[in-house]
Order: sequence, then structure tokens, then C-alpha cells
Amino acid sequence: ELWAKWEDAHGDTANLKRFVNTTLAETWEEKGDSIADVALIARLEQYPERLPIRLLTTFTDVQKDRLETTLVGWGMGEEAWVLEHVIHDGDTAAVGVWEDLAEYLEDKAPARAGIDSGYNTSMVYAFCERRKWAIPTKGVTGMGRPLIEDERRRRQRLRHRRKKGAYVEPLGVDQGKALVYSRVKLTVPGPGYVHFPQQADFDDEYFAQLAAEKLV
Repeated sequence: ELWAKWEDAHGDTANLKRFVNTTLAETWEEKGDSIADVALIARLEQYPERLPIRLLTTFTDVQKDRLETTLVGWGMGEEAWVLEHVIHDGDTAAVGVWEDLAEYLEDKAPARAGIDSGYNTSMVYAFCERRKWAIPTKGVTGMGRPLIEDERRRRQRLRHRRKKGAYVEPLGVDQGKALVYSRVKLTVPGPGYVHFPQQADFDDEYFAQLAAEKLV
């Protein structure tokens, strides 16, 4: 009887999932494209004293109790050297942790600093309004949405930003994640390759989070 159910379930994903969950009492795992965090940890490297970096950027994720910021140096062909991953602990609805972030960013002087505005939005806007190089962002889902909108729409937003202060920059997160995953899968340094430094910031937890998602 079980074998008959097993055969009937093939060719129908919903039935196969139901069979695995309810008949075998096992968890169903979607097939998809993912990264092995162990493989990324194995790529940690000692950076030379001088790197061919032409541009620095940062991006900050906002949580209730902390700000997490990654500093990246960019070379020719968008070859990337991840330099630091810094956590500023503190209530992000209060001013103190934002002052810590401001001090850090002003010291590093990135060309652009993206800050996710999905949490404590008003604090993000207030921070970015006083700093032209800081940009509030908002992730928007949808595989058909580009990572960055076309140039005409961007100009309109930037004009609006100059008039009104901080204005959120929409990011197509599905395309963005697909792009990041394709870049970290490259194994030969060169255009598009992502380097990770051998330092304490980049531990098992960092790579577990980086490789946590799967494209299904």
C-alpha cells in the first residue's frame, strides 16, 4: 500500500510532499540552488598590505537591538574585498547606537552607505537626511524587479531627495540575492569575485547567515 502511494505521488509535487510529510513522517525539503557555507569558510585569506581598491561602500542592516554593517572595497570588474563586518549593539530607537554608526562611517569614509529602512524607519531617515552619502533602502520582492531601477526613475528619485531630504531607494532583493549567490560561487579571483578576510568578524555564524537562503 505504501509503495503504491509512493508511485502515485511521483509527477505531482503536492502529493509527493504530502506523502513525505504525513506517510513517512519526514520533513520535506524543496530542491533549489544554494551555497555551502563550509566552502566559503575555506576561502578565507590573508589580505596583502595593499589591495587594488578603487571605491569603498558599506551597507547596514537595522535590527531592534543592533546595527550590523559590512564594509566592502571594490576593484576593477566589480571584484570585491569584504573588509569588515561590524556590530554596533544598542536600541536602534535611541540615538546612541546611531552616533556610534556615524563615527564608524565617518572614519571609513565610504563613497556610499546603504541603510535598510525596513525597521525603525524614522531613525534611518533622520540619519540619512544629514548625510548625502547615506542612502535609505527598502527591499522589494519579485523576480522580475531589477536590483536598481532604470536611470530615469533614479534621477527623479534623487531630485525628489534633494528637495525633500532622505528618500528611500527601492532594491529588487530577489535579483540582488541571485547576483550575490552567483558572485560568491566564483572560484577564481578576478571580475565579480568576492574575497573574505581571515579575521574574527568572519566566523561560522557569518557564513551560516550568508548561505542561509536557497533559490527555489
